[in-house]
Amino acid sequence: MREAVFTARARLKQAELEAEQWKEELRRLQAHSQEQGQQIHILRQERQASQEKTNRLVCLLCLYIDKIKQWLMLVCVYISIV
Repeated sequence: MREAVFTARARLKQAELEAEQWKEELRRLQAHSQEQGQQIHILRQERQASQEKTNRLVCLLCLYIDKIKQWLMLVCVYISIV
């Protein structure tokens, strides 16, 4: 009987130790998950800022193209007059 109690206590202690290890692993994984979530958030913000910058550059390029077309038309008109 004593040996059975001793064995049961040893198993209980082992189970408690394993539970504590799993608890620590869970904390570590949660911290890692939170860190990755923050990185994802930052990357999404950077991607959005990059997309907005690209859109502004495309708009500027379109404006420049329109100006060039206007200048070319003026040059053509001038050439046809001269």
